[in-house]
Amino acid sequence: MTSNELEELRYDVATYLLDQMSEGARYQYAHDKMLSLLQSRSEENLMAYMPVKINRKNKSGGGGFN
Repeated sequence: MTSNELEELRYDVATYLLDQMSEGARYQYAHDKMLSLLQSRSEENLMAYMPVKINRKNKSGGGGFN
């Protein structure tokens, strides 16, 4: 099997396995992958992704659900 054929096989298997997962499982898998990709980012880099700036210094402690 050539390297291109092996790459195509991996793609086909990955597609099949994802198709077998529920929507919730796919979301969780994607979320875990995103966390893995963001693991090495600094706080400044992470904050640059946020649509709204969070003032972390004045954030109150956890109040739980109301």
